[in-house]
Amino acid sequence: MNIPEQHIGLFDAYFNNTLSEKEVKEFDARLVYESEFKEQFETYKQVVKGIKPHFRNELKNKLKQLDEALDKKTKVVPITKNNKLKQLYLAIGSVAAILIIGIVLHFSTQNSTSNLVAQYWPTEEGLPVKMSTKGKFDAAMNAFKQAQWQKAEMLLEQIDSDTSDYFIGVINFEQKEYKNAVVSFESVPENSTWHQETEFRLALVYLQMGEFEEAKAILQTIKNSHSTYQKQAAKIYQNL
Repeated sequence: MNIPEQHIGLFDAYFNNTLSEKEVKEFDARLVYESEFKEQFETYKQVVKGIKPHFRNELKNKLKQLDEALDKKTKVVPITKNNKLKQLYLAIGSVAAILIIGIVLHFSTQNSTSNLVAQYWPTEEGLPVKMSTKGKFDAAMNAFKQAQWQKAEMLLEQIDSDTSDYFIGVINFEQKEYKNAVVSFESVPENSTWHQETEFRLALVYLQMGEFEEAKAILQTIKNSHSTYQKQAAKIYQNL
């Protein structure tokens, strides 16, 4: 999930209670009515939650090192309150820098990964719908072609088929339901006509989720096979 730079500042202000009452109300309203904004905020919270323990540990270690260093110097240089406070600010500042760098690197990597997935995600036109005859996938494919994802998924779920599993996986991805996409794609058997397509898309879904080891394992298999996506898998693998 790409998070615009201005949203990171807004999320940080919301977390630190520096927004006005009016801005808080507008923020809360956006969480209700803007699904993408809400997803970006959830991603931000996960990042902050993951980095905070690291920040605390780093700060604890820095302060411990500071105390040890100051204790060693007590016989040579008198330690005043202001001197120690200055050293404390320096320690906290260095840890804050580590935190900022961590956040920047996280979002930079995430943006790069999302761009890579978007670049190689194959366009799926759906099954052809014939006017002369009526097929069991026609209604679902008509909805699929019009990007009516929920309707298409509901219709496909009524058809027990590897074709349904494949297209539901694509729909899950389009709706950013990546865990569901994994389940759907993994339901497609190896002897399916959709296997090569599914295998490649599954690698991209794992990549989008940040599950790099799973993605690399699948890409390794594809690039060493006679898959239609062999060259694409090799290029993506080189970028990881």
